[in-house]
Amino acid sequence: MKSVTVRRRPLQVTKKILPFESASGPVAYALVRRRGQKHINIRVHHDGRVTVSAPAHTSNERVFDAIRAKRQWICSHVDRAKEKKAGIDELSSLPVGGIPHKVTIEYAPAKRGLVRLAPESREIMLRTPDKSRQKRLDQLSGFLKRYCAQTVSPEVLALSQLMKVNINRISYRNQKTRWGSSSARGNISLNFRIALLPPEKRKYLIIHELAHQVHMNHSADFWQHLAAWEPNYRENDGWLKEHAFFLGLLRT
Repeated sequence: MKSVTVRRRPLQVTKKILPFESASGPVAYALVRRRGQKHINIRVHHDGRVTVSAPAHTSNERVFDAIRAKRQWICSHVDRAKEKKAGIDELSSLPVGGIPHKVTIEYAPAKRGLVRLAPESREIMLRTPDKSRQKRLDQLSGFLKRYCAQTVSPEVLALSQLMKVNINRISYRNQKTRWGSSSARGNISLNFRIALLPPEKRKYLIIHELAHQVHMNHSADFWQHLAAWEPNYRENDGWLKEHAFFLGLLRT
């Protein structure tokens, strides 16, 4: 959910398998070497993937030592991420606005695809001409983007007026690791999976990105400004991190 991040272009990316297994089995990781980077960083993503980034000329031995030193931490986080994602089938049930909805699928090869929300019965009715899982997930993704345009955008505009923040554009994207971002040009970009969140968490995420229009960083001034609009920002921020596995939904 960071707003401004300086990303050094990878010099080399190598995919490997960790020299040890977690409880859920072998763990793949990507070794990324970058010029200008000073330290070795290890990250476990919401879907259990691991990325190890290192300075360009760091030896393999030093990288392996860093990985072995973090073995317990890596394994626990990988297993936790996979456990959260396990058993979730977006084509059976999907939250909308924080409320679980049953997904009912009608296979109709002679008709156009259609997704309709039935709040009274808590159903998402998916009519599809495709048997492909990816195509059906794409239909649901399209539905959530339309939901964002109809429901979330008015909330962004209302909060921007309340906070006296001028915004240029609102977009909904398919980011892999972020809930949202905010640019110096006044563009607010939100992950379309914001549609899955309960209203209070959705509101916090919007406030967070709008606050970045005042402070384009995560400095103490930013958090102080954010606290003025959302005193429970720590709780909300923790909730979003705890539910980061949502960012892995509707993908194959």
